[in-house]
Amino acid sequence: MPATLRQLIETRLRESTLFAEVSGAADLAAIRANRITNKGAYVIRKRRSSTGNNASQSALQTRTHQLSIFLVVHNVKSARGSDADDDNELLSIEVEQLLLGWVPDAAYNPLEFVSNQIVSFSNNFLIAEDIYQTKSIVRGLNYGIV
Repeated sequence: MPATLRQLIETRLRESTLFAEVSGAADLAAIRANRITNKGAYVIRKRRSSTGNNASQSALQTRTHQLSIFLVVHNVKSARGSDADDDNELLSIEVEQLLLGWVPDAAYNPLEFVSNQIVSFSNNFLIAEDIYQTKSIVRGLNYGIV
């Protein structure tokens, strides 16, 4: 079975020596519920959407794939988390260098950056979400996906 887009991105992130852990997860709650690692990167499929059909006798659509990379850093120095925020920014830059413009597979366009936001700061762990997206073409005969 071919690798999923999430798996391809995880493999790409593992090329970096900055991450202590790179893993997939179902959602943010699953990350929080399990052991989280300082300098961890957790990849989640965020959204998949398609344009309307562009063919009359079959299906032809452009599909947008969005993935979240949740970056986790442990705050050990500053009372307000500024050191964790700095560490997060360094990890986010590393993700950008690895993913921006990268083509994960011949079926996909180069990855694009969408957004970044801090989603949680609790128990001295800062969690931020970097969102990237790519597009692919979906073709199907008689509206079945190929």
